[in-house]
Amino acid sequence: MSRFQIRVPATSANLGPGFDSVGIALSKYVTFDCQPADEWFFSVPEKDQPYIPSGKSNLIYKTALFTAEAMGHEELPATHVELTNDVPIARGLGSSSTAVVGGIELADHLLDLGLSRYEKFKIACEIEGHPDNVGPAIFGGIMVSNYDGEHLDYVHFTEGMDDLTWSSPSYRTTIWKQKKHVGCYLWRWTINRRSTIVGALMSSSRH
Repeated sequence: MSRFQIRVPATSANLGPGFDSVGIALSKYVTFDCQPADEWFFSVPEKDQPYIPSGKSNLIYKTALFTAEAMGHEELPATHVELTNDVPIARGLGSSSTAVVGGIELADHLLDLGLSRYEKFKIACEIEGHPDNVGPAIFGGIMVSNYDGEHLDYVHFTEGMDDLTWSSPSYRTTIWKQKKHVGCYLWRWTINRRSTIVGALMSSSRH
């Protein structure tokens, strides 16, 4: 295995009425510089060390192993991964999604899996539980998606846009508190379907 690099963009989600379904890729990135090693190690920027472990408890490694096992492999070749991170942690810019998508890309490269973007997207949804951040992190641009735990539908209808940032955690928490007693799942499913229709109407490419 030779050296290789992976780059995953930040994302922003819950756009407009698209709670857990509409997201956009941004112009901030996490870069993974990878090379063979005797054991797994993640070289993490000092500012992120309180949040990102350097060993196998790292979400990137866990996702890479999950992907490998899903594809019939029991282990991954040891790798040294140096992270360069421009995506703030826990600030509504999809930092966990960059780890998940980075882990999938890492397994795909290390094991030469040849996964399609849709296959990567499906694996990411299985891990994250919703598609809004991982979709644009994989495809770029704007994604309108619906995932019900089994079926995954999406529309990718525009190019990426730069310099969009806002914080979503408080918004997500507030909405879920308001809706948890009135059928959250049905409420989210309805919004996802509505958003997918809007996206399809704006796109010449339907999936």
